[in-house]
Parts: sequence; structure tokens; C-alpha cells
Amino acid sequence: MALETGNYIGDLVINNPTANDPKSAGDDHLRLIKKVLKECLNGFAGGVLLYGAEGGSADVYTITPGTALVAYVAGQLVLTSPTNTNTGACTLNISSLGAKSIKTALGADPTAGDIAANQPLLLMYDGTNFVILCGSASIQRTGNQTITGTLGVTGAVSLSSTLQALATSITTLTASGGGSFGGAVTGVTAAAGDNTTKFATTAFATALAFAAALPAQPGGSITYTLQSLAGVAFWGLAGVAGVNSQSSNYTVIASDKEKLIDCTGTFALTFTAAATLGNFGFYVRNSGTGNITIPTSDGVTNWLMYPGEARLFFCNGSNFFSIILSAFVIDTATSFTFTKPPVYKAFDLEGWGASGGGGSGRRGAASSTRSGGTGGGGGAYKPRRVLATDVGATETVTIGAAGTGGAAVTTNDTDGNNGTTGGDTSFGSLLISYGGGPGQGGSNGAQAGGNGGGALASNGGGPQDGQASGTDGSRGFGGALGNTASSYPSAFGGGSGGNSTGTGAAGAGGSATEGCPGGGAGGCIDSSDATQAPGAGGSNAGNRGGGAAAGTSGASPTAVAAGTGNQGGGGGGSSRRWLSGPG
Repeated sequence: MALETGNYIGDLVINNPTANDPKSAGDDHLRLIKKVLKECLNGFAGGVLLYGAEGGSADVYTITPGTALVAYVAGQLVLTSPTNTNTGACTLNISSLGAKSIKTALGADPTAGDIAANQPLLLMYDGTNFVILCGSASIQRTGNQTITGTLGVTGAVSLSSTLQALATSITTLTASGGGSFGGAVTGVTAAAGDNTTKFATTAFATALAFAAALPAQPGGSITYTLQSLAGVAFWGLAGVAGVNSQSSNYTVIASDKEKLIDCTGTFALTFTAAATLGNFGFYVRNSGTGNITIPTSDGVTNWLMYPGEARLFFCNGSNFFSIILSAFVIDTATSFTFTKPPVYKAFDLEGWGASGGGGSGRRGAASSTRSGGTGGGGGAYKPRRVLATDVGATETVTIGAAGTGGAAVTTNDTDGNNGTTGGDTSFGSLLISYGGGPGQGGSNGAQAGGNGGGALASNGGGPQDGQASGTDGSRGFGGALGNTASSYPSAFGGGSGGNSTGTGAAGAGGSATEGCPGGGAGGCIDSSDATQAPGAGGSNAGNRGGGAAAGTSGASPTAVAAGTGNQGGGGGGSSRRWLSGPG
């Protein structure tokens, strides 16, 4: 028969040549087979291994085909079924020609599980390595997988099992256009207080919702509790853990956390080192009348915690800080040095100047007019709020001394002696409350009482409110002027001292709403030797918590014996200072 023709294996006829064909036709058929193989395996320079059983171990694979492979040639295909699953980088050695690395299509080493046991695997030799074309790595992934870069999926993705994000395995997981997970989405539970951008697991959220300490609080030293009001949950400060009462030097220790250190007396507190206490909080209250020395906190060393003050102190492991819960109040009639405590923004100051002393009465012969001394003027009241930045680290607080009464005279026909001026009360240079003027000594006629201290004037300066003094001398902010006709009140200035008429009842001291009232005049003896009643001390309507007492009444005239008289006028109200921190 004629020689068959063809280009590919499928073109060959299995029954050719027939038994009747001449032997020379066999050679033609061999040439045809070589031609067909060359066309089908075009480009191959070496052997093509279609299949070989693998007989090595995990990561060290071997194939020993019945017909040994002569050499590795680029383009060779290997189809096998490994008996072991790889654990990482691995090699393949065929016919003992030498182990060659197995790589992924991207040139990387396979990860654990990319080559599965007893699963078909197709490899190609590229002249250096065996490259996975398809097989277990593509068909089934059962181990952990790492994707470098962005994985984009178009269309629906259905996960019936678990999507797990390990630590830093997934940098960004974004779902656009919607999506759902049929199984659970799990991840590593972050540590309590973690405020990074990791997603929160249900375990993290549950632990946070019922934790006693909230994360990211300043210093972490304040404990909050989950509370509710009218069905609404909220975080609130935990109650005080206990009260630790102290009256002498004491060191705050770890067991004082969240306790109230309740202090009475004058002593010093010491704090355990911040590094030792770590995140820590406690309360301190000065319940007594003394001063408590506080070590370094809020950047200030050894400052004083005054009566009535309460603070929450907290430590961040490096330094101590405080929050003012209740401001202090200092009410004193004694001069002292004020040490500025930290954290305050301003201080409220109130001061009353001291009142002037009354004059002594005149001494004279019988049948002569002998008037009593007039009353001293009251000290002025002045309030002021000052910024803490305007207050020095220390300020001198001076409480004005009350004026003294005029000395009694011992010689007949001698006028009484004047009293002395009341002292100013001051807080450094930031506030001055002026003292009242002195009462006049008694004479044989009428005498004016002492001027009240003015809000802006020096000692006993009388009215200083920008207006003319007027006839009566009463002023809202100025001290009331003493007058022979009567005494006069003032609001913030001091009241005037009582006047002496020399013929009738002595004048009462002038009242004051906020300032100190004036003292009453002493009683007198007229020319008929009749005695006249002394004047009463003025009143303090506002009283400002006892900042200014009522004026002192004048003295009654002495009994007529040898025709003498020596009646002193009363002094004005007392002085003092109030100082408080509004926070």
C-alpha cells in the first residue's frame, strides 16, 4: 500500500504497515513516526518525563524512573504524586542527576502545605529549578498561607469556615460593595488598653466593657466603675477605698491607693517614689486648722495645703499631679507668710483694716464742761480676686493692729489725749485695707469722731471715692468723715467714730455694711456738773462672717468728786483677713 501521511500522533494508523507491505515500507514508517514526534515535542532537547513515582522524604523528593533520565533539560515536564507533604523549601532529584530546588511560579520557596501528599503535581524544569505549574498548591491549601501585596477578588467570595487574621498577616482588609461571611471571623485578642488600629475581637470588647480601669486614662491611676442612672450606663469614679486618718508625719504607701488621707494638725506628708508606686491615685484632705506640707507635686516642692482643702493626687510612674476638689479658706487675725499652692488659677482676698483708738476725756474743775473722748473710726473693707500668676511664691500677710486709746490725763483743766490710728491690713502689695482714724481727746466743747478708713486712702483717710466729702461725710466706698454734729455710716469704708457734744448725750459710732463700724464717744459732764451717757458702738450689718466686730461703746463719765472728769471714747471694730482659693 502507499505510505500513509500525517503530522501529529493522532494522524498515525496503528495497523500500518500491514503484513503484506514490503519490508522497505517499514523504514518509511519509522521516518514518519520520528517526524510526528518532532512536531509534537517541538523544542525539547532532552527527555520528557510524563510520570514517575516519588520515593523521597518530606522536602527532599526523589524520582527513579524505570528508564533513567539522561540529563536535565530546560522545558522538561515532570508529573508525579509526592508521598509526603512539604514543610517549607524543598528539592527534587531525578535519576540521581542532582537535587534541584522546587519553586513557585513567582520564584519563591513553597510554604508549608503547598505540596500535599498523594496529590498530583506537575513541574517544569526551567534550566535552574523545578517550577510548580499546577497540582496540590493550586488544588488544595490546608496550611497557613502568606499573600504579599494586594489580593483583589472580583465577584462574590463565600467563606464557610473561618477567616483568621494573625498578628500582622493581614495589613488591610477592605470590603467594598458589601459582602458577608458565613463562618466566624476571628483574630488575636489585643491586650487590655491597646489603642492601636487593630480590629477588636469580641473577647477584647467584653473585657473592656467590664474592666475596672479604662484604657488611655492619664497616668492610668484613677479607677472607674460601670454605673447606671435611669437605665443609662456610664463610667463613674469609684468610691474611696477607705479613710486613713493622720495627725503626724506620714508616708503615703502602696496600700493607700484610692484611699483618703484625712489630715488634722500641722505636719508633713511624704510620698513613696513615683517609680515604685507606678500608676497610682489617692486623696488628701486637710480637715484641721493646721497646715500640711506636701512634697514635690505639680512641679512645686514642699508647698502647704491649707485648712479646708481637698485634692485628688495621681502618679504616672514618674511624677505626681493633683486635682483640686475643695479650695482652702484662711480666716486669721494674725500676720503670717502665705506660700502659694500649685494648680490654683486665682485667689479671693478679703481684708479689714484695724480701727482707730478712742480719745481720752478732758479733766477739769467743777462747773466746767468736760467732754469725753470721741470714738475711733472703723477700718475699711476691701475684697479682690487676683490671678495666681500675679501672686509670688510667698507673700507677706499683715493684719493691722488696732489703734490704742488716748492716755488718761491727770491734771485739771487739761484736754484728753487722742487715740492712735488703726493699722493697715495687707496681702503683699496686691491688697491694702486701710485702718480707721483716731478719736479726739475730750475738750470743753464739741469734738468730731475719728474718720473711718477709706477704701483707697491711707490710715484714717476718710472718703476716697472721687467725690467731695460733703457735709455728712457718708460714703459707699470711702470711710465716713467724723463730724461734730453726728456720726455717719459707710458701706465698704469704716464708719466714723462717735462725736462728743460737750453738753448732751455722746454720739454713737457710725455703722458699716462691710467695713468696721466706729466706736462710740465717751460720756461727758456739763457745766452744771450733770453727767451725760456715752455713745454706743456702731454696728456691722454685713458682718462678712465676723470680719468686723461692732464698735466699742464709750466709757461712762466718772462720778463727780473734786469736779474732775476723764471719760474715754470707744475704739472701732476689729480687723482680720479672709483668704481663699476659688480654684
